[in-house]
Amino acid sequence: MRIGWKMLMVACLVASEMGMVADAQCLGGVPLPPAICLGGVLVKDVPADAKPIAPIALAAQAISNIPPAYPNEALHSGTGGIVREAILVDKNGHVERVLATDGPESLIPASTQTIWQWTFKPYLLNGDPTPVISTVYLAFKPDADGNRPKVHVIPGMVRISGGVAAGMLLHKVSPSYPAEAKYKRISGSVILVAVLDTDGTPADLKVISGPAELRQATLEAAWQWTYKPYLLNGQPTAVETTITMNFNLAP
Repeated sequence: MRIGWKMLMVACLVASEMGMVADAQCLGGVPLPPAICLGGVLVKDVPADAKPIAPIALAAQAISNIPPAYPNEALHSGTGGIVREAILVDKNGHVERVLATDGPESLIPASTQTIWQWTFKPYLLNGDPTPVISTVYLAFKPDADGNRPKVHVIPGMVRISGGVAAGMLLHKVSPSYPAEAKYKRISGSVILVAVLDTDGTPADLKVISGPAELRQATLEAAWQWTYKPYLLNGQPTAVETTITMNFNLAP
């Protein structure tokens, strides 16, 4: 029997990648249904028997998880980045629901349509097949592998501090100071949230703060940075971190 449910995204105050939210929470005196926090997004009306598992655990269950083809429009415009999808898999290993929670709009349809075709081994809990809910990360790189486009599944990621990431930096390109910003005497720091792939190259970059006039130059430089792969239990692992670039003008 197929599992019927609705998914509603609201701001989630829990900053964990995979944390259960209490079943009996209330908002303005109205009880909330069971909910799960996935990547900072609260997914509501989750089936009561669905078990949240880490993305790497879901990836280990995959029978078929072929990534999508790169959308032509996104490829021509040079659009890349990571699409994050909440996914519900039933007890038989079939995808029941897919919901994009983040990512470039031009990449989401290809990601979502492909995930619907994936299959998994049934997840066993105490020996019994159990429905699961998790997050899928699909990385789209328009100029990877010698300027050839690449799409692949990132099985999971961990968060590390900007200081730890800075110690792994192998190649750094300084940003060009925009002429208009110089003329207007605009200075300051631009902070990015970055996802570094298993090979140490940026898979996703987003500006979270900094003067608007300095942001594009920051992104253009950061896409060229490379890092030593982060090892977790001896295995290269994708990481989420921050990058800060400072723009200073002479007095």
